[in-house]
Order: sequence, then structure tokens, then C-alpha cells
Amino acid sequence: LPGSRVRAAPRLPVERLVEARVGVRVLEAEDHDDPEVLARLRSLYIRIRDGLGFRMDAARFGALPIDAYSHSDGRGHAKQPGMTGQVKEELITRRMELGVLFEPEGIRFSPTLLPESEWTTEPTAWPMPGFDGEDAEEIMIPARGIGFQCLGVPVVLRRAEGDARIEIHRADGEVTTIEGNLLDRESSDRLIRRDRSISRLEVRVGS
Repeated sequence: LPGSRVRAAPRLPVERLVEARVGVRVLEAEDHDDPEVLARLRSLYIRIRDGLGFRMDAARFGALPIDAYSHSDGRGHAKQPGMTGQVKEELITRRMELGVLFEPEGIRFSPTLLPESEWTTEPTAWPMPGFDGEDAEEIMIPARGIGFQCLGVPVVLRRAEGDARIEIHRADGEVTTIEGNLLDRESSDRLIRRDRSISRLEVRVGS
């Protein structure tokens, strides 16, 4: 309207769109017949990530890379990415890097994008706080492994020879093994509902 000030909706930075699209393409190409194609896509994704602000020091970035500045100034000019947008974008891309895929059949673990430097080189203790006053526990991450939480449940990925498999550690002490990297629908639903019936997942992925 004449005389009105309309602020444009914040847009995802171009580099973020490229990063996300390349990441999705790598995941889609996971079973590609030509491993060279997958390796080139993975290399491109890492190059894009290394060019983003949060991977730079202040001198190269020209400011504090994680400074919580506003998306817009007083004149309505966009100041992307902003702290809030950057955090959300990193949460999305990080889940993709860890290979956590939500599919109709269940949750799949396929860490295609994780760089070699993120896997442990020796067994590492992972302190895990307890729930509602429960005692904290210490989870051991083996060599060539990595730990993270999925929907509040600790997940330990381990690179090893052999076919992929998932060990489901339940709160009552029962341990169930599933062949492959796809968590069954019932267990996935339990994670999504956060009913705390599953205490830990240990996932073996191909080396």
C-alpha cells in the first residue's frame, strides 16, 4: 500500500540452499553404482561447509561468526543469517550429516557425510546426565565411533567390518538386534513419543 513499510520475509542465504541441496543429493546417491560420483559430491559438500561463516575465525569473517545480531536493522534491511536462523540451519544440516533419516518405515542411520576427523581414534567416555534426578551414566564410545542424541536417546555409531545392524538397549535391560540400518517402525515411534522405554541405540555401520 502507498506509504506503508513492508518488510520482506527473511530468505535462506544462497550458500545454505546450495549446502542443503548438495547434502540431499549425496544422501540420494548413497547407493550409486559409481563410488567416484559419491566421493566428488561429498568433497563438494565439505568445501561448501568450510566456506560458511561459522567455520571461519573473526578476522576472515569480518565479525564474530556467532554474534547474535538481528535479522533486520531499523530501515528493514535484511541482515542474514542472524543468530536464530543460523542455529536452526545448523541443526537441520547437522542431523543430515549424522545420517539420521526419518522415513515412513522408521528411522534410518546412514552417516554418509561425516568427515573422517569426527570419528574417534580411541575409546572415549561420554558422560550422560540422568533424567529427573536419576544418576548420571557414562557411555563408552569405541574407537572409530561417534555419539549423539536422537530424540533424547543416546546413539552410538561405530564403523566396523560386516553388515550394518542396530542394537536396541531397552530401559528394562532387554537388548534387541536388528539387521540393517533401519530402526523398526514400533521402536521409531517410541523414540518419537519419547516414552523412555529405549535407553540407548548402538549402530554398526560399514567402514
